Amino acid sequence: MGGIAIKQKLWELAVNNGGKPKLLIAHNATISQLDTTLGIGTTVMQFAFISATVTIGQGVLINTRANIHHDVTIGDFCEIGPSAVLLGKCVIGNNTFIGANATILPCITIGNNCVIGAGAVGTKNINDNQLIKGNPAK
Repeated sequence: MGGIAIKQKLWELAVNNGGKPKLLIAHNATISQLDTTLGIGTTVMQFAFISATVTIGQGVLINTRANIHHDVTIGDFCEIGPSAVLLGKCVIGNNTFIGANATILPCITIGNNCVIGAGAVGTKNINDNQLIKGNPAK
């Protein structure tokens, strides 16, 4: 849909005109039933894995084969790329994009409006409005 900002604008337009976002989950996604919350309008694609005690905001895309491990919090209107891995106790801010095959190590906080490049390995906290890439991500 042209990126996170356009997706959020379309969301707001639809809701302001009476639209009701739905939670969409692929039949072969694995989602823990133990204290896991998925926001309205979230889409969970094929073979995604979401562990226990995970909170995901509204309008989030969890792409194919992404792995979201225990105690992770993801803000609103984020996109988690195919095969990305978010390890335990990560916090991802609003409007953040995590590229395909990126890995965010445990206990890392990623700010709002960030872009994490494909294949990046997040080893330290990232402030708002940052673009990082590489291994380790810089």
